[in-house]
Amino acid sequence: MEVSIRVTSTEITSSIMKRPRQTEDESVLHEINKASDAIRKKYKLLQEQKHAQEKALNDIWKPVVTPLKK
Repeated sequence: MEVSIRVTSTEITSSIMKRPRQTEDESVLHEINKASDAIRKKYKLLQEQKHAQEKALNDIWKPVVTPLKK
């Protein structure tokens, strides 16, 4: 039996503010949220690096490849 839980960061924050101590579940959700943000940030950086690398290679090789295509 699987249980799917969908909780937004706003709900987590509001529930944390209501109680002086976090429960174990809230702590786990907070860690998952932090990890998710870190993964998103890392993915975005990798995509930016990929595009920069492709642009640099195109700039370098375009003068060589263009005459060869003719």
